[in-house]
Amino acid sequence: MADLSKSQNPPKRKPTQAELLARLDYDPISGALTRKDHGVGRSFRRAGRRCGHLRKDGYVHVKIKSTSYYAHCVIWCMVTGELAGPTG
Repeated sequence: MADLSKSQNPPKRKPTQAELLARLDYDPISGALTRKDHGVGRSFRRAGRRCGHLRKDGYVHVKIKSTSYYAHCVIWCMVTGELAGPTG
């Protein structure tokens, strides 16, 4: 029988402040997160557009590298350098 206590997939590493600042812009007046231009593929076409979506629970979630995070946690990390709180 397989040991279910050990995951076959390692946990994903949370993004650092530098990675978030390289990917996103934050406007403290409006609270908006927008994507920066990476110059490749789909990211290039979405540059400057507001990112995130409002979920039924009332929180805005942002996807970064295929993982969903609460927008307020991403903004906190961009400002303070520490990503706290659960992913969504």
